Amino acid sequence: MDDDRYGIWLMLSDASVISAVDLKLDRSVLGSQQILGLLPIFRPNAKRALLIGLDGGHVARDLKSQSLATDTIEINPAVADAAPRIAFGLLLR
Repeated sequence: MDDDRYGIWLMLSDASVISAVDLKLDRSVLGSQQILGLLPIFRPNAKRALLIGLDGGHVARDLKSQSLATDTIEINPAVADAAPRIAFGLLLR
């Protein structure tokens, strides 16, 4: 869902925000997702990653941009169903 007042795209699961994207900057506004994108700093020689939970796809996109092959497991059917409509954080309209 878009929050046009603030220019943010939100992905909700039940009553929780699982992804929040600044539509102008195309980046997550959730600190936890930003921090996870920095993990390669701590494992500079890593070539692969396993991500538990797709959320909005930003962590997977950030890891891919740093040349990490990333496998993702998503158990929430609603998030998995939404994934084809989300291209690593870019909402396909």
